[in-house]
Amino acid sequence: HRLEDQVRQRTAELETALFHAQEADRVKSQFVTEMNHELRTPLTNIILYLEILAFGGPDKRDRALEVVRQETTHLSQLIEDVLDISRIDLHRLHVEPESVHLNALVEGLLADRAALLERSPGQVHFMPDDSLSPVQADPKLIGRVLTNLLDNAINYAGDGDVRIRVRREETESRRWQVLSIA
Repeated sequence: HRLEDQVRQRTAELETALFHAQEADRVKSQFVTEMNHELRTPLTNIILYLEILAFGGPDKRDRALEVVRQETTHLSQLIEDVLDISRIDLHRLHVEPESVHLNALVEGLLADRAALLERSPGQVHFMPDDSLSPVQADPKLIGRVLTNLLDNAINYAGDGDVRIRVRREETESRRWQVLSIA
């Protein structure tokens, strides 16, 4: 009877392990599919605008060069993101926290995207909280996360507006600084 219990217990453990392995494989496959799409989009735009540069008129040159620059930067960022995921997975991501003002970080990101914002049919509204003190964070890593969120918000908002808000929030006796992009 004891052997049967051990066999049942081990069978249940193996079924659980199999379920987790299948779920991890599904998540990995979904990630690869989504990353394939994310990488193809800027690459397709680069190819298209290189064709415009090669065969289009001089009046389209400046615009085509700007799009190629933006899409190349986007593609490079995606590759860095994948490398970061790999580093995180291998516990090799190097974090260098320092004092960061979230308002200033967002203002810098918006200034970097001035050209993109000008072409966007919607508007970006930034609502800073000037009473906030600096937080300890790695400005490069948090900047990359915010860049991805902001770029996606701008690119997929259509003619809708993007709202960025920095605020203080208190939960469970803890104070947080929250940055939201909607």
